[in-house]
Amino acid sequence: MDGNTDVIASPNEVYFILDYEAKAPLYLFDTISHTFKRKTDNFLGSEMLDFGTNSAPCFLDINGDNLKDLIVANSYQISKNDARSTQFYLFLNIGSEQNPIFNLIDSNFLNLKTTADQYFELVPFAGDINGDGDMDLIVGSGEGYLIFIENLSNNPKLFTPANLQFKYQQIYAGRSSAPCMFDYNKDGKMDLIVGEKNGNVNYFENIGTRENPQFDPNPATSPNSELWANINTRAPLYGSGFGQVNIFKYNNEPIIITANEAGKIQGYTLKDNIHTPVNLDHLGLPFVGEKLRLSAADINGDGILELALGNNRGGVSLFTSPFRFENPLSSKQISEPLCDIKLFPNPVTDILNIRATMNLMDARYSIFDINGKTLATGTIPDQNSSINLNPDWSQGIYFITFTSPKGSFAAKFVK
Repeated sequence: MDGNTDVIASPNEVYFILDYEAKAPLYLFDTISHTFKRKTDNFLGSEMLDFGTNSAPCFLDINGDNLKDLIVANSYQISKNDARSTQFYLFLNIGSEQNPIFNLIDSNFLNLKTTADQYFELVPFAGDINGDGDMDLIVGSGEGYLIFIENLSNNPKLFTPANLQFKYQQIYAGRSSAPCMFDYNKDGKMDLIVGEKNGNVNYFENIGTRENPQFDPNPATSPNSELWANINTRAPLYGSGFGQVNIFKYNNEPIIITANEAGKIQGYTLKDNIHTPVNLDHLGLPFVGEKLRLSAADINGDGILELALGNNRGGVSLFTSPFRFENPLSSKQISEPLCDIKLFPNPVTDILNIRATMNLMDARYSIFDINGKTLATGTIPDQNSSINLNPDWSQGIYFITFTSPKGSFAAKFVK
C-alpha cells in the first residue's frame, strides 16, 4: 500500500502446466531503482491447497475420534518430467466436534501412487457395504471399473484398510465412474448406484447377502439398469455428464442429489422409479468449477450438513447447507418451499431487513462468505427482523441460513 502499481504474473495455459505447482510471482516496484523486483514466486498460492486435476472429496472418520476426517482424491498430478500420479490426500480433523480443523498428514494415503498407478480420476465414497457396522470405501475411476477398500477394523469407529481390490467384482459402469452405496430396493442390503461420463446413472442390485454382497457386473442385465430412474446429468450444450450421485433417506424415501460436468447440483425425488426434479436454487451455492464432486457430512455437530465440493481445477470448497443432518433434503422442504424469505435492501450497506412468510421466532441464523467461512451467528425474534452487518466486511456475495423447528432455509445477499 505504498501508492505504486505492483505486478502479478500467472500462467494462463489450461492443460499444459504443472497443475499443482502453478506459480504466480509477485513483483513489487522499487522506488529507488525504479524497477520491479520479484518478492515471491507463489503469491496467494502458498496459502492454498491444490490437488492436481479433478479433486473428489470424501468425509470419513479415520481414527475413531468421532470427528469427520477428509480424504481428497484426484485424477492425477503432472510433475516436471510429465509423469502423472494418482493419489489420496488425508486430512485429519484435529479440532473439536464444534470447530473442525483439518490438517494434511499424508499426501499419498494408501500408497496409491504405487498401487494404483494405472488408475486415474478417482472418486471415493464411504459406506458399510458388507453390513459389519464399519465404513468401507468404494472408489470410482476414469477407466470405469471400481476399487473396493474393505475396512478390517474390529472397532466400527476406526478405518483399517485391507489391500485394494481392483476391478471389484468386474463391475463396469462406463468411463469416469462415480459410485454411491444405497439400499434402493429396501431389502436390507447395500446396492450400488454409479454415475458415469455419458451422464446416465447405473444401478447394480446386491443379489448376495447383507454380509456377502454380490453383483452382476453387467448394468444391462436385470435387475440392474443402465438408465436408473431415467436420470440424465448432462447439462444443456454439454456432450457429457460426468455425473455423481449422493442419496439421502427421508421417511423411507430416497432424495437424490447429483453433481455434473457443468458444475451444477441437481435434486430429485424418486417414486416408483420415476424421478421428479426439484429446485435447489435456494441453496445459494456459487459456481466453483466444472466436473463437480460432492461429499456431505455434519462436521461441526450442529445437526446441519456441510458440503465439500471438488472440481476439475483441483481445489476443494466447503459450504454449509440449510439441511438438517437427521432430516437431510426433505422432499417437502425442497419441492415446495415452506417459507419465502425476502432480504432488503439487496445490495445492503449496514442493516439487513428480513421478511418471511413463516413465523421464524427464535430461529438461529448463520451468515457465510462465498468461501463458506462463518462470519456471524445469532437468533431472530420473529419473521420481521433486522440484522446489523459488520462494516468491515468487504463487498461481495454472502449467504444466510435460518434454522427453526419448522425447517431450515437459506437466502443470499450482496454487500
